[in-house]
Amino acid sequence: MNATSEQSLRWVWFIDVVFGAIVALGIQRYEPVVLDAWSQGFNEFVLTIFVGVSIFSFVVYDIAVYHALVKNSL
Repeated sequence: MNATSEQSLRWVWFIDVVFGAIVALGIQRYEPVVLDAWSQGFNEFVLTIFVGVSIFSFVVYDIAVYHALVKNSL
């Protein structure tokens, strides 16, 4: 492994930490929204959960694609 590859892997690690922090903060901010949706009724709760899962899936997809692109470029 050359120096450029090692530097690239360090950046991948750093970006993973940033994405992890964003996800953790998002979940922390999302909990009161879910509780509020539950108090408004089941349909609102299901819609809120669906939107949350969709956003989370998109973030996980972005991270997976980023890793695949980095792996293929090294």
